[in-house]
Amino acid sequence: MTFGQDGSLYVAEGGTGGTNSTGAICVQVPAPAGPYTGGATARISRIDSKGNRTTLAGGGCSHGNPTLPNGIVGVDTHTGAWKYVTDLSVFNAEHRRPIPIAAISKRTANLTA
Repeated sequence: MTFGQDGSLYVAEGGTGGTNSTGAICVQVPAPAGPYTGGATARISRIDSKGNRTTLAGGGCSHGNPTLPNGIVGVDTHTGAWKYVTDLSVFNAEHRRPIPIAAISKRTANLTA
């Protein structure tokens, strides 16, 4: 979230997910928090001083979207067009560190308590 020079609040929203799953190719977050599914439901909104919300860019990856890489995008606030500033999927692939299942289970153990 950030306030623009126009006084509007700009919000990056993660989305509601979808049906895409990366379960076949990587370790998943254990239940009850996971496994995550993803889809093109994320968006960037502008909220003006009267509380009106406008979608500036939509259809971004919420999590696990196989058709769009994970990244940081810049959005033209006038047209809603967006482009990648950096592709985090490439960075993650080049700097991959395996996380042992035991470490994930330990981190999420308090979610079930």
